[in-house]
Amino acid sequence: IVALSQISVILDLSLMTQEEQRVFAAAFLTALHQDNRKPLHLIIDEADEFAPQRASAYKPCRDALIRLMQRGRIRKIACTLIT
Repeated sequence: IVALSQISVILDLSLMTQEEQRVFAAAFLTALHQDNRKPLHLIIDEADEFAPQRASAYKPCRDALIRLMQRGRIRKIACTLIT
């Protein structure tokens, strides 16, 4: 829905466990990268939870975020990471 529409949303993952947050974030970020066609500004709070400096902490989520940050411009995605 987020990737295919022009609505503003806030996703609150605070009731999920850390593992559930990372699994959701990996799928969400991958879907945004693949499906988004309109300008989008994504703001990620607590970004260190999803892309820690140590790659051992749930690599699929970290990789999806890095891929979106590096290649998202092609899909008209701008990102702001907050930690």
